[in-house]
Amino acid sequence: TEIETTTIEVETTATESETTATESETTTTESETTATESETTVTEDTTVPEPISTEEETSATAETETTEPTVSADLAFSADTVTAERKAGGTVRVPIRVTVNRGYAAGTLDVEWDSSALILKAVQYDSELAPQNQAAPISEGISRYRLAFGSYTAKENFAETGVFFTLEFEIAETAEAGSCQIVLRDPSAFDKDVQKLTVSVADGSVTLQEPVPSLKGDYNGDGEVTPADAALLMRFITEDPALTDAQISDVIKAEPDYNGDGFVTLLDVTALLRKLQAE
Repeated sequence: TEIETTTIEVETTATESETTATESETTTTESETTATESETTVTEDTTVPEPISTEEETSATAETETTEPTVSADLAFSADTVTAERKAGGTVRVPIRVTVNRGYAAGTLDVEWDSSALILKAVQYDSELAPQNQAAPISEGISRYRLAFGSYTAKENFAETGVFFTLEFEIAETAEAGSCQIVLRDPSAFDKDVQKLTVSVADGSVTLQEPVPSLKGDYNGDGEVTPADAALLMRFITEDPALTDAQISDVIKAEPDYNGDGFVTLLDVTALLRKLQAE
């Protein structure tokens, strides 16, 4: 009986040990569950911030791209683009105009060009818009000239727009066909209160083209030789006062010495009419 009792006690002890082990495993499982819950908590706390709405992004972009408005000039100069025949000794005129004028009293403007193509001979100032103001005389061989305009003692501003100056150039013998830039530089102006003005400039150009060969005897420039050309030549030779400058220029360009004897006489008219009759 004592042996059986001892066996029962041993078995009970073993059972209690197993129960303790089971409880330990349960505790371990609970610990793992707690750890898993902790990881889940961490995962839930690590959230990705919501993206900025499209409206907010647009607003941010607009703020970044906003710039100060462009301030327009108080005085805006521009030189014209002109085309002329490349003929040594010929004259070409280049207007320089003002398109914006908020009121000025006096100022200066430099002009540059290729002196191998163009020779500055004169400057015409508009006395109402931009009277000449102690400008320097024009020297030979220069390629830059300063225009001086307005009045240092003006009590009222000049406020009109239009052609302020006209540059008169002679075409040089060394001129080549092509474009010659008329460059505006270093503008300066102030108003009657001696406040400095903002000035903008736009360059121009002179395009020199090769002379177009004229048709012999075509004195009116219509591309044909007819009795009308003979009549115009006769009026030119007899110095008809009703001839316009353009008509005189056309006859001269077409060489009025039709028969080539070195003289311009009525014999040239006779030679032209005979040529027309022969055709």
